[in-house]
Amino acid sequence: MRYLIDHDPSRFFTGGAAWCWSDEGVWDRSPDPRPIQVRWFARTVAFTRGGSCVLAISADTRYALYVNGALVARGPQKGDVAHQFYDALDLSDDLRDGDNLLLVRVDSSAKSFPYYFRTGPSASEMSAATVFVADGWVKDAAGATTQSLASGPEWRVRIDDHLDFRPDPEQGSYVGYKEHADLGRLPRGFHGDGDLANAAWKPATVVHPAFTPANALDAFLPHRLMQRSIAPLTHTRVPFAAIRALREGTAVPRLVDGALAIEVAARSRVRLVLDTGVLRTAYPVLRLAGGNGARIQLKYAETCLVDGRKAHRDLVDGAELIGYSDTIIAGGDGRWTPLMWRTMRYCEVTAEAGDEALTIAELSLVDCHYPIVPARDFRCSDAQLERLWAVGLRTQQACAHETYEDCPYYEQLQYAGDTQMQMLYTYAVSGETRLPLQAIRFFHWSMLPEGITQSRYPSRPTQVIPFWSLHWLMMLWDWWRWTGDTQAIRGEILDAVRTLRWFLDRRDASGLVGALPYWCVADWSPEWCARFGGNVPGVK
Repeated sequence: MRYLIDHDPSRFFTGGAAWCWSDEGVWDRSPDPRPIQVRWFARTVAFTRGGSCVLAISADTRYALYVNGALVARGPQKGDVAHQFYDALDLSDDLRDGDNLLLVRVDSSAKSFPYYFRTGPSASEMSAATVFVADGWVKDAAGATTQSLASGPEWRVRIDDHLDFRPDPEQGSYVGYKEHADLGRLPRGFHGDGDLANAAWKPATVVHPAFTPANALDAFLPHRLMQRSIAPLTHTRVPFAAIRALREGTAVPRLVDGALAIEVAARSRVRLVLDTGVLRTAYPVLRLAGGNGARIQLKYAETCLVDGRKAHRDLVDGAELIGYSDTIIAGGDGRWTPLMWRTMRYCEVTAEAGDEALTIAELSLVDCHYPIVPARDFRCSDAQLERLWAVGLRTQQACAHETYEDCPYYEQLQYAGDTQMQMLYTYAVSGETRLPLQAIRFFHWSMLPEGITQSRYPSRPTQVIPFWSLHWLMMLWDWWRWTGDTQAIRGEILDAVRTLRWFLDRRDASGLVGALPYWCVADWSPEWCARFGGNVPGVK
């Protein structure tokens, strides 16, 4: 599969493709009580080698695309619904002669809302409606179109019943629900053949025609489709560094090429701690055999705790591991990987088998981050500086995916203050400009009518820290200083005047900016939090 990044957007969504869903789920008629609505969409594609196949795809909120059983893409790039990104994918090399199956899992968080202390969906993934959309074509070797892939009744849809999403008592964060996956509810071979003969599959229901900003009319869906603006994320298999502790059970765990393998006897339980060596943002990949109905929990933490406080990150013995977790019930094909990556230094694996022995044939990791690649190597006579360079690069990569992030474990939100510094690092180290330009535009899109930007964006809960708008202005200056490309930010420059005016209008008799509305937080100083709600003393 190959991403088509700089394509002509007029090739897609110019008529014919429609936003779709399952009939019972349209306009709040869904009996599905889950906070995240999950649907499968399927399309059979007839292909002849030498031809071509291009698919443009998006969803509110996330999708995973399988081609003949192989996971080939996840997306879309985070947007804010008014700017709904799609991925254009060249699938020609993934198809075989004859019939092929395109299978898409779609998770929509439109019917739930983030709540920091009660889990909820991801705060950084904007959502407005339960919908999926696709466009594209299949062509023969002569270049003639043989099949349209535009979404509509030709696509089939099925309600998923193997996934659930539950509040996590150990999780207080904005990164979203984790998965409770009962693999026995998916027929064997489902990702490869779709079980298409099953009566659960129905023609997809059209919700609304799909539009781009160029051809949008009086639409009652807010989504305006835009081509992906950033590079694809890197996906690299990485090993676990060590098995750090066996806390329950007598089974003997092994690392085989960096992946966990372990046999769990019938009616027994095992609990162990894996160490990734460094903080990772990665997809866990699980492959099971036997053990029908066995329960596996994967718990992720950036460090362990001693007496309720974070310990040294290398410390495991005598420390408690607390964090968010996925739960997998063995059955079916025994294969699982989540729709979204997880953050971890440690992964605690708990497996409890029933009447049948369970084999964890593989628990491996696929590291995922934005491709911030140094343009030059760094070498220094001071070994400590070389270590600092490596730590800095790894930190930036862990905090950069579809946006910059303040932290990958707790919030995964793009904050203006953090982001401006991350952009400077990106310019200096790699020369990459797509991700910085993404940030500049997102904060512009977040602008309130009065002229200041939101403090983090994209974000479903609105948050305004007034002086963080000044970080957005500094982003514009930094962009010009590092790239000299004023045309790319022409619209932002025009609106920057409004932001400056907002502060100038709030000067007091001293000529300095005086009292400000909104949340004027600057530091989590205990005294400031207790007395001023986190606000800077005197700013109110």
